[in-house]
Amino acid sequence: MCRKACGFESRRPHHFVSETCPVSNSFTVIVAVSNERKLMKQIADIAVYSPDDRLKLIVEVKSYRNATDEWAAKLRRNLLVDGFIPASEFFLLVLPEYSYLWRRCETLDAVPADYKFSTKDVLQLRGDTANPDKLSSFGLELLTSSWLNALAGSQVSRGDVQELDWIFESGLYDSIKDGSVRVESEL
Repeated sequence: MCRKACGFESRRPHHFVSETCPVSNSFTVIVAVSNERKLMKQIADIAVYSPDDRLKLIVEVKSYRNATDEWAAKLRRNLLVDGFIPASEFFLLVLPEYSYLWRRCETLDAVPADYKFSTKDVLQLRGDTANPDKLSSFGLELLTSSWLNALAGSQVSRGDVQELDWIFESGLYDSIKDGSVRVESEL
């Protein structure tokens, strides 16, 4: 049985919620929940800030393969519900095969992503030849942070690269243009 502790000492009683694990679907995850979540450190794999230092994009990178759209939506929901990430203007889940972007992801429901795109196609736009399917989570995180740094500092325009139309449609590009990218960032 997988157990995930809330990560701090408390005098208040905890209650437990059980769910089917979205990865294996074969066992129950017991999550300790407390009213003192504000004491938990929230750390994003990657966080992108606007030029005026406001959090715009939270990125979670996982090396899980063969994920479904439903699995991605449940993972995002679990991260929000369990207090591992705060609500933000944008949330990006990067997996080896596909990446998922949610806009204004404040709902705690398992909602489908607003955008889904090929991770390999987007990362290779910079000339990266690494295959995301063969990378560890750490390698995928490095490639993703490199791509986001390049994107935030770029002067790309709508229509320049068809594979990136979603960054303009979603408003992501305008939110992070000239911003900063931070890896393993405390939120």
